[in-house]
Amino acid sequence: MNYKNLKRISCALLFAATVNTGTGLGAAASAIADQSSDQQTAQLLAQAQSPAPSPAPAAPAATITLSERTDYIGTCRGTTAAVNIYEDTQLTRRVGTVAARSSVTLTGILGNGIAQIRTPSVGWIQTTNLVTNCTGGNPGDNPGNVQRGECRRLRDPDVDGAGYESLRFGLRAYDNPGTTPQTYQGSSDGPAKGARIFLTKPSQTNGKWIRVFYTSVSGRERLGWISGGTGTTNNLANCPTNR
Repeated sequence: MNYKNLKRISCALLFAATVNTGTGLGAAASAIADQSSDQQTAQLLAQAQSPAPSPAPAAPAATITLSERTDYIGTCRGTTAAVNIYEDTQLTRRVGTVAARSSVTLTGILGNGIAQIRTPSVGWIQTTNLVTNCTGGNPGDNPGNVQRGECRRLRDPDVDGAGYESLRFGLRAYDNPGTTPQTYQGSSDGPAKGARIFLTKPSQTNGKWIRVFYTSVSGRERLGWISGGTGTTNNLANCPTNR
């Protein structure tokens, strides 16, 4: 076999191998394409059979932190405007209303801006329109259902003797006997030493406590409870007849 014939045979064999190899590559590519198509179909079927995602759970209600003030139990507060009473601390279920210039009684349970009351009915109210004056008015307002009675004078140690030194700075007044002190602009309120005060008519007493009209730090008349004294010490004296 000469060189030219050998070259022809080599070229023929190389062409045949190339054709066969191309055919094999094409088959492999077709197989890969078929496999990819099968995988896509399987994924689509799996997605179709998967259940729809559940909706996100509703956000829980805000937590209300409550605390008990034992010194507030049974104390009175007045309303400066109409106040709604709610069954829940979220203030969503209204069960009543307290009229303006009325009074409520606290249970001593408080939250941020809310308070539980027991009268006129049990429930929760906002504290925005509550004041320590049980009539719901400003210091100096004379509640219409309470009348002035007899005049009295708060004793003065400079006039009545050293036995009344405890009255040198006057007396504190309270919304209810011995519970929450009355205040005006953040300071204690009550009759000054030697001040003229008036009993209620009819007179209202509770042990040593007496309900009186007095001149507030604001300069106006206010109603509150003061200590009438203990034992033989009487904090009040009759008013001079010439006054």
